[in-house]
Amino acid sequence: MLIACVTLILTLRPIISDLQNGQINSIVFLLVAWGLYLFLKKPDIAAGILVGFAAAIKLTALIFLPYFIFKGAKKTAVGMLLALVFALVILPFGTLGPSRASKLYSTFYSRIVGPFATLSENPQAFSGSGQSLRAAAERFLTDTNAA
Repeated sequence: MLIACVTLILTLRPIISDLQNGQINSIVFLLVAWGLYLFLKKPDIAAGILVGFAAAIKLTALIFLPYFIFKGAKKTAVGMLLALVFALVILPFGTLGPSRASKLYSTFYSRIVGPFATLSENPQAFSGSGQSLRAAAERFLTDTNAA
């Protein structure tokens, strides 16, 4: 425990610097690491809640949900789902109200998810930006001059 506290104190400055730069990856990592530590000690709902809040912040952590299900840790998977429902549904709808939260979610989807997830609307507008599935496929499947 002492080593963990000293490590956290020594890495506090880079973590604060990341937060000042608008990066949240350190917090997501800490939540996932703490959740997995609890999962190793006893796979229960608390571990799932921590990883669920990390997944609510950044969807990359959502990959642990199928892992928990595959491992048969039902309580941990339920805790993760509860945290996701709380952070993504109950909290926004409770604080902002149903109409505003629904409007913000639909705006988010139409501006961020929709254009980059489909190629049917206007693929030429996003193909060169590097932010579409088509641009990613072009980068990975074509020969590139690294020089």
